[in-house]
Amino acid sequence: MSNAKAFDGRNNPHTVLLGAGASLAALPNGDRYGRKLPLMSNFISVVDGLEAYLERAGICCSTGNIETLYADLAERETQKEHLAAIESIISEYFASLVIPDELTLYDHLVLSLCPKDMIATFNWDPFLMQALTRVGDRIGFEYLPRFAHLHGSVAEGYCDDPVHDGKMIIGHTRASCDCGNTLKPTPLLYPIRRKDYSGHPAIRVQWKDLRTSLQNAYLFTIFGYSAPVSDAEAVRLLKDAWGEKSQHPFDLVEVVDVADKRTIRKRWEPFMPASEHHFGTRSSWYGTWLASHPRRSCEDLWSTRMQLQPKAGRPIPRNASWDELCEWVQPLL
Repeated sequence: MSNAKAFDGRNNPHTVLLGAGASLAALPNGDRYGRKLPLMSNFISVVDGLEAYLERAGICCSTGNIETLYADLAERETQKEHLAAIESIISEYFASLVIPDELTLYDHLVLSLCPKDMIATFNWDPFLMQALTRVGDRIGFEYLPRFAHLHGSVAEGYCDDPVHDGKMIIGHTRASCDCGNTLKPTPLLYPIRRKDYSGHPAIRVQWKDLRTSLQNAYLFTIFGYSAPVSDAEAVRLLKDAWGEKSQHPFDLVEVVDVADKRTIRKRWEPFMPASEHHFGTRSSWYGTWLASHPRRSCEDLWSTRMQLQPKAGRPIPRNASWDELCEWVQPLL
């Protein structure tokens, strides 16, 4: 791949990758009705009905970690009935979650990116799709960033009707396609040890979109994703898309994580740019370059680093109402 894109970063995308920690940071008190957001480490105890089912089925999970449990069950032919029941419980729980009425970090994140940018998430929850929908209703869907649900989502659907000439239409499960079809739900990819990211066309096309965005990214923000060893295939695909350090000499990579800096740097060392000065760790998304330079992150970074004309930040007003925020963002659309 050519390095030419680095010489005009203003036109290149900002790619954001989300993990479970992002949803937890965005909704620390749970969803609109107080339902908690699970992490893999407490998944079994948080998801309603899951722990009770495992007890009735006599399935022991001493660690409480859903990744280990599910992967072990998936390798045993006799556990298919239990796997189907577990998947149903998980899907129903995530489908019941609703984003709070008040503005959330997810709304700010969506507003901070442009149509050339991308948000890719590993989360099953509906919050990104719900934020995209309500922000689009207010400012216009043509101003939204692209998105990808890399493990599927309970809120995402697709249409692959031949009328689209091979193009995959992705949108909210409650929406109808322009061709009149109801969007079909995308599958959820569960934590087996080697996921098949090419098996379903809707998942495959979204990984392809992420690959293109990541290959051309001038900025890369990783938020709340720890690159677990249980998902080695995802990490391999991300590394393959990102390429060698020399391919990103002027990029900025920021990792938002509450872990200590040494752990973060070791975990994401393959994604560090050629210069360590272009790699940063943040404990909050609001401390990132993106939050300080919404909708102009690549342009302002280019101006600051390549043209030596530093751009002052214009952070999103965190306490603004919907009306105030929509008025604030108008000059940036």
